[in-house]
Amino acid sequence: MTATPTIGDQRIRPVQWLLLVVFLAALVIIIVRGVWPMHVRRKRQLEVAQNLFTNRAPMTSPGFASTFFRDLTADVPIQLRRLLEHELGFDLARLRPDDRLVADLGLGTVDGLQSFHFAHDVEEQFSVTFPEHAWNDILTFSDLVTYIAKQMESQAPVYPKLPPNNG
Repeated sequence: MTATPTIGDQRIRPVQWLLLVVFLAALVIIIVRGVWPMHVRRKRQLEVAQNLFTNRAPMTSPGFASTFFRDLTADVPIQLRRLLEHELGFDLARLRPDDRLVADLGLGTVDGLQSFHFAHDVEEQFSVTFPEHAWNDILTFSDLVTYIAKQMESQAPVYPKLPPNNG
């Protein structure tokens, strides 16, 4: 005689077994179709960036800003690099201005919302906005720094010169 599986004092009915099997199969499908490909894309993103960074010397944030962005306020490239590093999840000490955000660094290739999160973080950090078409022209890190610097410059308040007080 075969023992009927039980939970506590109750026997598990065939319908309950079927529901359990369907639930487990659905869970496996979700993992295989959703989580696993994301893991593979993330791994590929890291490999592309590591290959790009292989023969480059790391640079500190101030060194990076002073070497490549002499004409700009140092805060813009430093803060952007920090935000991008946080979003991508890997060290960008070997980043260069001509590195492409999507093709080289993989921004938005793992998670489709990643680039939106990054844009939102940039908008909050620098108090700027991105029109929908703006991202079409921003391909490299340098393009991003230049765009933000121009946006900040155009938003800078202009104070009129007051005449000297003679009395």
